[in-house]
Amino acid sequence: EKKQIFRAFGAIDVIIEPKMVTLEWIASPCNDMFADAVLSAVLQAESLESPNYLPPPSKVDKMHFKECLIELLQDMFGEESVPKIFQGDKIYVTVDGKKANIDLSELKVTCAEDDTFQQIVQTAVSKLHQTLVPVKGSL
Repeated sequence: EKKQIFRAFGAIDVIIEPKMVTLEWIASPCNDMFADAVLSAVLQAESLESPNYLPPPSKVDKMHFKECLIELLQDMFGEESVPKIFQGDKIYVTVDGKKANIDLSELKVTCAEDDTFQQIVQTAVSKLHQTLVPVKGSL
């Protein structure tokens, strides 16, 4: 079985496994407060019945994601920064002579020239994917 791990408030590791959620953090007054908030949210979410009026999650349309990503990158960096035609799961964005390569199959961005530019593009790709991809399962 797969487990998912994410970090809340930059301090609390939330580990989600089937039928179990684990919180881990380094104790401090501030982190303890954050952990209390996360625990409260988890317990409240658990007590809610899952609504039966929501449609079942749909599969992600890869072409739709590509189109949205190109539009997002053009909005962020200008229309000339992204090629008009692309094939397969690899595209790139070029800004000030720096080229960030995007592997859509793995949602991975690489840019040898500039780590900050790579991180900006990686964040845009990840956030867009999180926005368009339906949530898998529930707690």
